[in-house]
Amino acid sequence: MILNNRLQLLPDESLGSYINRLSQANHYETVRAFTSIWGMSTLALNSNTLQTEIIEKLSEMTAYSVEELYNCTGDSLSSEWGVLGKVFLLNTQIKYCPACIKDTIHHKKSWWVQPVTCCLEHRMILIDRCHGCKKQISLNGFMKSICENCGAQYKDAPTVQLAKDSFELQAQEVIQTSLFGLPIGIFKDLSKEQLIKLLYSSLFMLEGQQSMIGSGEIILEAISTKKAGKHNNGMSFQAFGTVYWMYDNFPVNFRIVLKIFLQQRRKVMETRRNKFEELFVDECFEPLRRELLRCVKDNKSLTEINLSDRKMVSKRRGRKKRRNCQVSDNLISYPTITDANELITRAEAAEYLGIGVRESVNRVINAGYLTLRKYPGNRWYLYKAEVEKFLDFYGGRGRNVQYSGSKVYFYDALNKFSNKGLSLIRLLSFIQIGKLTPHSEKAKGKLNDSWYRKTDLLRCVNELKSELKKTKGYSAIQVRKMLKIDIITMQRLVDSNVLKSEYSYRISDGRTVRFFKKEEIDDFVKTHVTINEVIQKYNVPRSLIREWIQLGKVQDSFRGISNRYFLNENDVKKALHQNKQSIS
Repeated sequence: MILNNRLQLLPDESLGSYINRLSQANHYETVRAFTSIWGMSTLALNSNTLQTEIIEKLSEMTAYSVEELYNCTGDSLSSEWGVLGKVFLLNTQIKYCPACIKDTIHHKKSWWVQPVTCCLEHRMILIDRCHGCKKQISLNGFMKSICENCGAQYKDAPTVQLAKDSFELQAQEVIQTSLFGLPIGIFKDLSKEQLIKLLYSSLFMLEGQQSMIGSGEIILEAISTKKAGKHNNGMSFQAFGTVYWMYDNFPVNFRIVLKIFLQQRRKVMETRRNKFEELFVDECFEPLRRELLRCVKDNKSLTEINLSDRKMVSKRRGRKKRRNCQVSDNLISYPTITDANELITRAEAAEYLGIGVRESVNRVINAGYLTLRKYPGNRWYLYKAEVEKFLDFYGGRGRNVQYSGSKVYFYDALNKFSNKGLSLIRLLSFIQIGKLTPHSEKAKGKLNDSWYRKTDLLRCVNELKSELKKTKGYSAIQVRKMLKIDIITMQRLVDSNVLKSEYSYRISDGRTVRFFKKEEIDDFVKTHVTINEVIQKYNVPRSLIREWIQLGKVQDSFRGISNRYFLNENDVKKALHQNKQSIS
């Protein structure tokens, strides 16, 4: 079917916007009536993420090629930005510039991007909610020009215009040009993938600090830049402006941020510092690593542990320090290094393999695909020859063939199908058993250079879907609610193998979704009690319970990881019985 009115795409127009305009121009009653012809969901349209099959059908209706239409989607950006590509793409909620829509209502692809907070053409901060009723705006609602809730005209929204010579406008010019064109200014030596990593990791450093632009009175909610569960463009404007400020006068401004950062509560600071230090697997961020180490050394008094009267704290810290390697399997110890030139670190291996961070290499090792070698002084290496052999097989080196069908590249596969359970390890397992064949156009390519036949990949994904349906367990959120613990404690329990997930997979923003056996969690909840529950149930003073813990009569099943002690109720009953006998 070819449409009668095939409109021209407007500059930087998003595909969702174009589809809305097509439905109006061809006199469909609603955009849903138009998209239902090809089986497209409203959610997909509103989030500007469309399947290839949908784009192919739309190409047949219009004068545009599949590639031209694909370049109007958020997916075209995320595939260019690497593994973190989707982190900065908004889902369903939009923002816009009132001046841009004065003549024609449309939505731009760049407005889906979180770090894009103002319109460079009109120097206006983007609007992310109706100026009349303050409601968030969906794409379909926006394309009607008028708020369905209060009747306000979107083009009439009042805005804040930035001065031509303002620092805030300069920050946005450099960030947007670097994201959509060639990196410039302070980011000129970075690739787009490195720029995304830097912007993302820097937000963890700035969380809870004061904004360094404007009045400086705003406290940054930098990690989420969300308010009431929705995107907040005003907060994003402050956060990414401050990120730019942090690196603009390097290292002076960076040191100011570091000094404030190191004064945070230790537990909070350590978690955020770990996220920031994920940058350091890439050599281009070596100056940041040196400055961080220097600042930590100069401000050592700020980072020392403030021991309280809780006796379990020192045990918990000691336990954490001893855990110096996150690899538990495929580990071999050697007495001395005899072939140093043949060894590489896990960080070097991550870069060599093209999988970003050392933690990914740890997962590959634990899954049995590579072997880690331990040497005296807690030094850990892999054999470079083994990594080369791994890449030959799992990266498809020298296996490039002429293929006219649809291809899916390594990171695109992980990004697109992570919500179906496709992780790095599952991808490797499919290759290992011959269900998926990698191909590479480069003789010495990395994993991220390899591609797979789409038909083969879809068969593997369907297999994962079947497995996922069979999985019956509690999600991590459900377990947290049942045990009343926070997300950091939950992560530590998983890392220390106190809680073991039955099934897990990684999603596109890098997080791991886990499910836990219902029987095990239910049994734990049934057989364990907290200190407060012991006090209420058995009328025992808190001091006596502390004494039992110190004497080893009862033990915390969470090994001091959580602030809430979980005690086996049978041990509590035995201690109570012994206490009654000693009194009598």
